[in-house]
Amino acid sequence: MKARVFVFGSVVRGDYVVGLSDIDVAVVSEEFEDREKRLKVY
Repeated sequence: MKARVFVFGSVVRGDYVVGLSDIDVAVVSEEFEDREKRLKVY
């Protein structure tokens, strides 16, 4: 699968706190089957 992975939020800004912060990730690919799956947030 060809995909791009983007990391954003506190980890990129440099203010990530272990045990408190989450890691924001977006995976972008045209290979997802339908629009609903492309937009789904986990």
